[in-house]
Amino acid sequence: MGACIVLRKGLPYQDTFITLKEDIMNTDKIKIYEDMKKLSYPRIFKNQKKPGLTYIKEQLEGIYDLQVVNRKILYKGFIPTTCRNLESTNEEYDVVLTAHYDTPPIRESYLLSHLSRNTQMIQNRLLRYMATFLYLIVFAGAILFLSYSIEDILFSLIHRMDFYLGKGVFFIRLISIFLSMNIFVRIWPKGPYVADDNTSGVVGLIYLAKTLNETEYKDRVKLVFTDKEELGLLGAKAFEKENREKIKDKMFINFDCIGRGSNLLITSPNNTEIAKEIHAFLKDKGINTRLYPASFSDDRAFTSKKLKAVGFIRADLNHFGTKQITWTHTKHDTIENISADRIIETITAAMDFIEEYIKNKCMATE
Repeated sequence: MGACIVLRKGLPYQDTFITLKEDIMNTDKIKIYEDMKKLSYPRIFKNQKKPGLTYIKEQLEGIYDLQVVNRKILYKGFIPTTCRNLESTNEEYDVVLTAHYDTPPIRESYLLSHLSRNTQMIQNRLLRYMATFLYLIVFAGAILFLSYSIEDILFSLIHRMDFYLGKGVFFIRLISIFLSMNIFVRIWPKGPYVADDNTSGVVGLIYLAKTLNETEYKDRVKLVFTDKEELGLLGAKAFEKENREKIKDKMFINFDCIGRGSNLLITSPNNTEIAKEIHAFLKDKGINTRLYPASFSDDRAFTSKKLKAVGFIRADLNHFGTKQITWTHTKHDTIENISADRIIETITAAMDFIEEYIKNKCMATE
C-alpha cells in the first residue's frame, strides 16, 4: 500500500483555481491549450488512436508508468472487438480516475443533436417514449423527403443524357437515401470536432496526473484512459470485468466533456451516497456544483455494478434544470469554444476531494 501521508508539496493553489497565482495559472492554461491542439483530431480507428496514446505517455513520462492493455469484449453482445485502454501500472490504489480517449464515429447536424438530446433528457418515461417516437417519425420523414428530391434530380440528369438505367434504378434510390442521410449525419467524420468530447477529459486527466506528482499519495490513484466509450462504454466495461474483485471497494471518478458548460455536474444514478458526499464537500469549499441523477459516460459502467462511481461533466442547464450539451458530435465542438479555466476548475475540485478521501482512508486503516 502506498504512503498514507497526504501532503501537497508546495502546490501553487489551495482550494480552487481562483486562488492560483496569476503567472502559474496562465502557464497551466497555456499548457492545457497546447495539449488540446495536439489531441484535437479524430481518434476512431486504431491507426488514429496510436499517436494520441503516444502523446499521453510522453506527457506523463516520469510521473506514471503507463501501458496499453488489450482486452477482448463483445460489441452489441455478439461482435468480438478489442479495447486498448491506457492504464497506469500501480496495483495498490484507492481511487481510479478515467477519461475516454476515443472520439465520436459520427457527426450530427446541430439541429439533430439539439432535438435528440432534448428528447433523451425528458424525465417522465412515457413522455420520453412518445417524444422519441415523434422525433423518429419527423427524422424519417425528412430523410424520405430529401431522398425523393435527390432521386428526382438524379433521374432528370440521367434521362437528359439518354442513359438506360434498367436495374440501376435501385442503386439510384440507395444513393439518394445515403446522400440525404449524410446531410444530417456524417459517418467517420473528418475535422477537429472532438474538443469537448472528449479531448477536454483527456487533457484534464493529464493535468490532474501532473498535479498528483506534487503529492505523497500519487500511487494511491490509478489512471485509466479508456477506449471505445462511444461504442457503448466498452473499454470501461472490459476493465471492470477483468478487475471485478480488486475494485469492489475503490472509488471512480470519470471526466467527460469538462471544457465548456457553465455548470459542473456530479452525475450518478439516483444520487448515490458517494455523489452526495462529493457534492457536500465541494459545497463546503465554496465550489458550485450540482447533483445530477443520471450517468452519461464510462462511470455508468461502474455504477451499474454497484461500485462507488461518479462522473464530472460540465453542461448548460435549460429552464427545467435539464442537462444541455448540444455541441458534442457536431461541427461546433471545436477548441475555440473550450475554456481552460473550466477544465482547471473541474480538476481542482476533483483534487480537493481526492485528497480528503485518501486522508480519511488512511486514518481508517491506522
